Amino acid sequence: MTTQLRRDIHALFLPIFPELEIDSSASRFLESGGISLLFGETREEYVSRIIDARRVAEETADRWRKTVAQARSIAGPVLVAVDAEIGGIERLHRLVTSLPSLEEAHRSTSEAIEARSKASAVSARNLGVNVFLSPVADVLVGPNPWLEGRTLSDDIGEVTRIVSAFVKGVQDGGVAATVKHFPGHPICALDPAVDEGEVPHSLEELRTFSAPFRAGIEAGSDVVMMGPAIFKATTPPTAASHSAELISLLKGEFGFGGVVLTDDLDWKATIRDMTIEQSAVKALAAGADWMLVSANGVPHITSMVRAIELAVQHGALSADQIAASASKLRTLALRLT
Repeated sequence: MTTQLRRDIHALFLPIFPELEIDSSASRFLESGGISLLFGETREEYVSRIIDARRVAEETADRWRKTVAQARSIAGPVLVAVDAEIGGIERLHRLVTSLPSLEEAHRSTSEAIEARSKASAVSARNLGVNVFLSPVADVLVGPNPWLEGRTLSDDIGEVTRIVSAFVKGVQDGGVAATVKHFPGHPICALDPAVDEGEVPHSLEELRTFSAPFRAGIEAGSDVVMMGPAIFKATTPPTAASHSAELISLLKGEFGFGGVVLTDDLDWKATIRDMTIEQSAVKALAAGADWMLVSANGVPHITSMVRAIELAVQHGALSADQIAASASKLRTLALRLT
């Protein structure tokens, strides 16, 4: 396999690094063709929506700029992602203009939400961050331990309004918004991170919850994240991140031409009885462009690259498809840098 193919494959991963630093693992990834980094947080921080005091003290604006500059010195234009959710976690804590709280968003006009979201994006861009993994467009109608407390409202119209305003503001501020988690998880009784959580709805039923996703796409979102749960609507039932049927729906019926991002490749409902290498191959075969890799999955990137190379060699994946997705991501990184 060619060096260019390996570099293209590396460009398709979005690995999570829990600390704000370019360590040896991140350096090797960037040197090999990687162009994306997600600086994450601990599970405790994510659930509590409070960034640890140590992190707040150590992660200055200057440190963010220096870390991103180091990444760029290795890889050129890079995509630097963070979690930044209305009503959820704000990874950049005190360093940027805060997003409105959920209560403020409900009281605010769409124009006010858009302006505040733009201000947050502009200040994040000044730190080198250019991708927000938000907004959450899911609307819940039943049990969902994974998303409970993270959604914008139980009213589809209100979620649609906030998603549209948020995406318009963030994109206008020079940061890529990520509408998630397509095609929605109205009910998912088990947490897909740790169990084989299923969404029981048919495609027709899921379409009744689709307005927020359509609004985010129409507002110009650069990225849409596929869901991690198993969808009974597909044949056979499979995670959205692995579903050619659902990714085709997104690109066709919803008219999305941007970057299709998976959720974590190693979440239980996504990976099931597969290896993470098989999960990566299956995501690309389904039509995904960009693959989210948890901190636990990062040490497996080399073996995932090898598995994808073998899939190309055996005709299960197309080198041209991989090159096209890599080009899409490099173009986005260049535009946002």
